[in-house]
Amino acid sequence: MKGSVALGRMVRLISTVNTPATMKAVLFNRFGAPDVLDMIELPIPTPGPAEVLIRIRAAGINFFETLVRQNRYAVTPQLPVVPGVEVAGVVEALGEGVDPDLIGKRVAVRCSRLVAQRVVTLSTSRFAPPRLFRSLMASISNKPLRY
Repeated sequence: MKGSVALGRMVRLISTVNTPATMKAVLFNRFGAPDVLDMIELPIPTPGPAEVLIRIRAAGINFFETLVRQNRYAVTPQLPVVPGVEVAGVVEALGEGVDPDLIGKRVAVRCSRLVAQRVVTLSTSRFAPPRLFRSLMASISNKPLRY
């Protein structure tokens, strides 16, 4: 066990050294058509205690997010908004108290602010293996909508 803890710390240090200070993200500051979406640079978030940093490889955009962008959703979010609620990626860094075996794990998770290159989420999130990502997200997101 001590060897895996040391290896996890070493991998975390190496990934921190090779990680840039900023990431790209999609954001909108006003409601409207797709042209309100802007690509911006944001600081890469740092995982706090019990959190993990995921390098995003794929992020889903759902119908409700197009409604949010148009201000036609049931709840009006506070602007600016980084859309996205589901992601698949690789655990890149750990916060304090997180199992070092999570470094490098491929995961799929639902959280928020995901149309970006990285996201921080709780290490206690329900991570799904990527092979289940499509069916899991289809079952969660495939609900009848009436507008």
